[in-house]
Amino acid sequence: MTIEYLEHINIHSADMDGLITYYSKVLGMHHGERPNFGRDGAWLFVGDIPVVHLVKRDKLETSGDPRIEHYAMRCKGLNETMETLRTNKCAYWANYIPETHVVQVHTNDPDGNHIELAFSGDERDDDLDLSAYDGR
Repeated sequence: MTIEYLEHINIHSADMDGLITYYSKVLGMHHGERPNFGRDGAWLFVGDIPVVHLVKRDKLETSGDPRIEHYAMRCKGLNETMETLRTNKCAYWANYIPETHVVQVHTNDPDGNHIELAFSGDERDDDLDLSAYDGR
């Protein structure tokens, strides 16, 4: 077997509308068609690929610490993304990893899922402020 790429992430939530709004408005995904799986849910797309699958759960069972600490998406448009996060009062912290030439922007969706947005270091310039933003 050879793994080619991350197909999608599936998130269970009691706040479907909040997550749809966040992934659409803040991360620029679009809400698209989803097969009928016999339960409420939504698919959010990047282009024609449904990368975030949401499943409606009225009550979420928790078992302590999360099993997945975060997931990452390769992105373009670093300056625009940081401005969108600020405009929508979404806290983040960012850093540049010179060894991999990647700028990482870390944020959380409304359910607290940790998301890493990874940008090519070529988008970084000396005027870019990578200071943490607290969402206020």
